[in-house]
Amino acid sequence: VGLLEAAAREGVEVMVLTNGGSKPSAMTGARYRNLGLAISDDRVISSRDALIEGIAGADGPIGVIDAECALPDDGQPNDGRPDDSQYVQLDPSRPDQWLAMARIVFFGATAWTLEWQECLIRAMEAGIPVHIANPDVAAPHEGVFSFEPGYWTAAILDRLPEAEVHWYGKPHRPIFDLAIRRLEAVTGRTGWDQTRIAMVGDTLHTDILGGNAA
Repeated sequence: VGLLEAAAREGVEVMVLTNGGSKPSAMTGARYRNLGLAISDDRVISSRDALIEGIAGADGPIGVIDAECALPDDGQPNDGRPDDSQYVQLDPSRPDQWLAMARIVFFGATAWTLEWQECLIRAMEAGIPVHIANPDVAAPHEGVFSFEPGYWTAAILDRLPEAEVHWYGKPHRPIFDLAIRRLEAVTGRTGWDQTRIAMVGDTLHTDILGGNAA
């Protein structure tokens, strides 16, 4: 809270980057405000946002992984559904459904099972492009670590190194590029000196590596 208040006094813009992809950014913004943090929805950039922007205008059906994921056409702010695309909630009991997709998007792995993993393996073997919002391999929760999309995808890439995979969250470039464009949009200023933009984070291989690379 002190950091945000000091930034506001000095006119320093603060944007929040998150690799969480299962929920729309508006829900993340609301959660921050419930914690007493003055962060508006347009200051939250998620790997979900970067992925949706990255496939905007894509043709054909788009399969969505994660049974508990909100589909991108749920009407929440920051979710621009491509007009000529169709999002389909994938079902691990229907592997034929996966093979009919033009591409597959992996927002989160909250309900992941080996049945889901087998379907993803078969889709990647068939050459279907996979777009990964959250490249994290694990995330801390109370008393446990969860396995995230990066973990499950990397396990397949060990076997299928030529598979077509696109990454959007930290430490990859798309989410940082989107953050700069959002910064320009909310401030009305362009031409930001990126050496004067600080990345604050607690993880070397996502926050720090990603910020330095960007």
